[in-house]
Amino acid sequence: MTDFNPLVSIIIPVYNGADYLQCAIDSALEQDYGNIEVIVVDDGSKDNSGEIAHSYGNKIRYFLKENGGVAAALNLAVQNAKGEYISWLSHDDYYLPNKISRQIKELKKINNKNNILFSNANVRRIHNNQEIGNEDLNIGNISPYQQLTKIESLKVLFNSVLHGCTLLIPKTAFETTGYFDVTLFTTQDYTLWFKFINAGYHFYYLPDVLIVTRHHDRQGTLQKWNIAIYEQYQLWEFANKLFQSDIESSDKEMQLLVRKKIANSQFLNSLYNITEADLLHYHCKEFYPIQDNTEEIMVILQKKINWNKYDELENLRNFLLRGSISYYNSQFYQQLLEIKNQLYEKSVELDNANNNILNLENSIRAFEQSTSWRITKPLRFLSKTIKNLINKG
Repeated sequence: MTDFNPLVSIIIPVYNGADYLQCAIDSALEQDYGNIEVIVVDDGSKDNSGEIAHSYGNKIRYFLKENGGVAAALNLAVQNAKGEYISWLSHDDYYLPNKISRQIKELKKINNKNNILFSNANVRRIHNNQEIGNEDLNIGNISPYQQLTKIESLKVLFNSVLHGCTLLIPKTAFETTGYFDVTLFTTQDYTLWFKFINAGYHFYYLPDVLIVTRHHDRQGTLQKWNIAIYEQYQLWEFANKLFQSDIESSDKEMQLLVRKKIANSQFLNSLYNITEADLLHYHCKEFYPIQDNTEEIMVILQKKINWNKYDELENLRNFLLRGSISYYNSQFYQQLLEIKNQLYEKSVELDNANNNILNLENSIRAFEQSTSWRITKPLRFLSKTIKNLINKG
């Protein structure tokens, strides 16, 4: 289809984003794909974000609204967009010049123009206005250049590797499914992506790095860390119920991924409710100082070491190893390192045991298929026993 040249609406919600907004708008206007419109929705900013947006004149479409959250700002932009496709850009991120053209070029090759394209992103970590590191997202083992199945799409979301600003979304997806949930502050995006899948839309992976996203200490999600913990817990429960039959009929890897995701969010939510400690933000990295209740936290973490349930121990190990608690507070940090090492040793043993059990299950399943009912009856009983042990942890 050589004449495929749809209008793309780039939508930029902003709230007090004067530090980065100009860079975001410039990157949108400098796209090498010509058929675009740029919409900026000011969610009641109290800084000079509005002045920056107004300086672009008629190069952009500008909307000002009362503060209501990013979901409400996104909805206003989508509802006023004239394009056939929607491309979201956070005010503190920016597109590479070929973001839209590369995705339209790929979309032109495929028959289903209602596919939702997503790509890779480069993540830059900013602290005190200084870049302290950058890396591309680890998307994992996803088949590129093809429409993903429902289970493959669910794996992408449950692995939390889909960045919303890499998407190119047909506007019909919103008209069919609805808009972002304005009652959510941090998970409004993933909630809608799950609804897209449930409505029959497919994701399509383009492995190119097409955006740069900043993780910084003034980020909206980081400012709402306590809300983020609770909303993530609600998100994974919602998705598990919505796709329960698909997950139950999927492979063991998918089932284990969902179990871990839910257990991890349950653990963080419960730990937050017990301690009310700022350092337990799921994505806090090194941005939050240690509070005065470190002794209480240490007692809780020490108790967690002695838990035998696989999921909870695994989640605590991951929570510490991922660097979510990495604030170098001398004695407390050293204590956390000791706990991390103990957890690592125990969880490696559990990992090995779990892998051995899965391998044994696979061997039993293969053997059951090739032998008679009389011979395999005790093996089937053994397989059922093993499954019960796994479920009990």
